[in-house]
Amino acid sequence: MQTFVGKVGIGFIVLGIIGAIGWVVSFDWSGWGDIKDLAEVYEMETAVMKEQLTTTITMALATLIGCVAVGAVMIALERIIVALEYRNTEARANERKLIEHVKEIKYEV
Repeated sequence: MQTFVGKVGIGFIVLGIIGAIGWVVSFDWSGWGDIKDLAEVYEMETAVMKEQLTTTITMALATLIGCVAVGAVMIALERIIVALEYRNTEARANERKLIEHVKEIKYEV
């Protein structure tokens, strides 16, 4: 049984994956490929791009981990909700049976 909370949790996980891919894609990979082997010639540019690469990877991982954590909490809440609904339904059914049984006993006496 899929509830709204579970769907939102899955949405957060998908959003985190898309966001992390977006962060990684936003880096200038062609420029990095051109200068990474020429560190002596482009010393300043290499240092700046290494910093940008580190920031990009850090942000991508933070986005992914954050969204997966929120999504996992939402999915866990969904399972708790489903379990409580089942328990409540079962308790109501038992209560109805008990009431019917008490009515039968009253009428027999």
